[in-house]
Amino acid sequence: YGSDGGNDWLGGDEEPLRGFNWRGGSERDTTGILMWSEIFKATLDNGEKVAIILLDTQGAFDSESTVRDCATIFALSTMVSSVLIYNLSQNIQEDDLQHLQVLIIYGLKVHNV
Repeated sequence: YGSDGGNDWLGGDEEPLRGFNWRGGSERDTTGILMWSEIFKATLDNGEKVAIILLDTQGAFDSESTVRDCATIFALSTMVSSVLIYNLSQNIQEDDLQHLQVLIIYGLKVHNV
C-alpha cells in the first residue's frame, strides 16, 4: 500500500516499526496533530482507488491539556478523517464513553460554526 504500490509498507517482521513515536505509559508523546509524510494508495474491493493519510494526535484528557485543547484536537482530526481509532490503554469504561461524548458534542459545535 506504499506510494510505490507495494504492500510491504510496514517493513519486515524482524524490523522495528518506524514513523510516529510510540510507547506505553500515561505521559503524552505527541503534541497536537502529526501527519505522516507519505500518502499510501490502495484499491478497495469495489475497485475504488483511495489515498490513505495517517495522522497521530495527542491523547485526550492528559495532565497538561485543557478540555478545550482536547476537544479542538479531536474536532480537527475528526473533520479530516473518514476512519478514527480511539485508542485506550485498557478496556473501555463508562467514563471513556463520557469523555468521547464530550469531544463529539464539542466537535459538532465547531463543525457547525
